[in-house]
Amino acid sequence: MQKFELNWTPFEAVAPERVTEGQPTTRLAEGVVGDALKSGLWEVTPGRFTTAPKGFDEVIHIVSGKGVLRSVDGNSIDLAPGVSFLMEDGFVGEWEIVEPLRKFYAKVPTTTVA
Repeated sequence: MQKFELNWTPFEAVAPERVTEGQPTTRLAEGVVGDALKSGLWEVTPGRFTTAPKGFDEVIHIVSGKGVLRSVDGNSIDLAPGVSFLMEDGFVGEWEIVEPLRKFYAKVPTTTVA
């Protein structure tokens, strides 16, 4: 068993072209960084912004905060402490953060780099 220290990055603004409401900022504390797995904590302040991650599946567990994650196909997940879900490669949607939110994440690549 290994305990890892979390070193938080400074808060940075979400790219303006992704923001649909407010002035959300995010920061990371990566705990495991490798070719086969990346995990850590992510924090975000209130606002709305688009998301379209590619190249990985992401297991997400909400630690604190409140919001909604909506997909372009109309599905949504209410975000609150204790909620866990899988965001699959190719997901397209929008985060709406109502209260500062913290998530634990584990990302696994879906493509192999030669």
